[in-house]
Amino acid sequence: MTKNKSYQVIMKGYDWGPGNSKIVLNLQDKIVPFKEKTFRVQAEKEHTVYDFEKDTTTTKRQAKEIEVMDQYLSDAKGNRVENDSQFVTLELEVHPANVFTNPYDYQYKSGLNTEVGIDYTLTQTKDLYTIDNKKLSHLEFTKTDKTETLKPEIKHFSKATFAYSDATYGPIEFSYMYFVPEENQKERPLMILLHGAGEGGTNPEIPLYGNKGVALAAPSIQNYFNGAYVLAPQAKTMWMDDGTGEYTKEGTSKYTKALLHLIETFISEHKVNPKKVYLIGGSNGGFMTLNLLIEKSELFAAGVPICQAYHIDWIREEELETLKNIPMWFIHSVKDPVVPFDQTAEPIVNQLRELGAPEVKLSTYEDIKDTSGLYKDEEGQPYSYNNHWSWVHLFNDEVSINNQSVFKWLASQSLEH
Repeated sequence: MTKNKSYQVIMKGYDWGPGNSKIVLNLQDKIVPFKEKTFRVQAEKEHTVYDFEKDTTTTKRQAKEIEVMDQYLSDAKGNRVENDSQFVTLELEVHPANVFTNPYDYQYKSGLNTEVGIDYTLTQTKDLYTIDNKKLSHLEFTKTDKTETLKPEIKHFSKATFAYSDATYGPIEFSYMYFVPEENQKERPLMILLHGAGEGGTNPEIPLYGNKGVALAAPSIQNYFNGAYVLAPQAKTMWMDDGTGEYTKEGTSKYTKALLHLIETFISEHKVNPKKVYLIGGSNGGFMTLNLLIEKSELFAAGVPICQAYHIDWIREEELETLKNIPMWFIHSVKDPVVPFDQTAEPIVNQLRELGAPEVKLSTYEDIKDTSGLYKDEEGQPYSYNNHWSWVHLFNDEVSINNQSVFKWLASQSLEH
């Protein structure tokens, strides 16, 4: 038995949320390359099960074996190496329907995602040999051997809090994450990511992983902007909180002024191009996108409301007059079961176009399905997500009109135009 053995988990953002994609074992002893699968993985997780018929929830702690897709010698960060190493990486199967691969748990009563983690038991099934030909057998790793969870997609993000005293609602505090582009000697654009209702709380990583918001800092999207700041604030409740803790019934939010103050403070403290500030929000965050555009249109160059929840009845005529001059790209599923398209995006877009809005685009989808080819349902068909999840296509950079990507379009928008 090797002394001081340990392992770390690598977490990654997926279309459905976070997934533990790799486990990196530290055997302490350098071993020689091997070919056969050498470890089994058992995952144990406490998660919430909702009974839709009885409208009740129960918390269960269950275990399941996770398929190991590949195993190889690696460096400490899980990158494959061809030479001897003390590290072995296990690539794990992840799937949107398998809760044992997702370290978050959706709490049905609160409507929030919570990071609960997964406990692993790793059992050696084949012998390994060290560089001095010592045999390693029957190794077992348990949760006490875990050292940390690596989250490489947010390693360049910073975490902070912001406090504001609202004249009506009192003290308001945000947790937030932010990304600073490498080439920030010159002023750079700013993308503001506004999360959905399920990502509220006090853990600001959740808005980045709950809906794959980490994609905004990936090179493929950053390249459209030649580097852009990303600001991801987190409401303690939800953006549609009218001050009572309940959903607004008229389009107000307790967070509006506080959030604007945070954005303006962030712009003043960083090398942000004030003519290129963009709002991107899904569902609750789509509501807040319109809310902010109405409240202070002169601050923002464009907005991307996704499955946005701002009801047509909440928008007054003078507010439509304000919105018609702002470049916006709406994204929505016509079969959205949570935010009805015909009560939100569709009539808003139609009225804006009737008013002569010069730059209002709309991308619609019938169904939200996996497009990667990696995730299937039980019948072997592309996995179907909830049709509310229109953001899946945005974060995969699959939204375009006439071969123009939404991000290429967004990067071209400026208050100068």
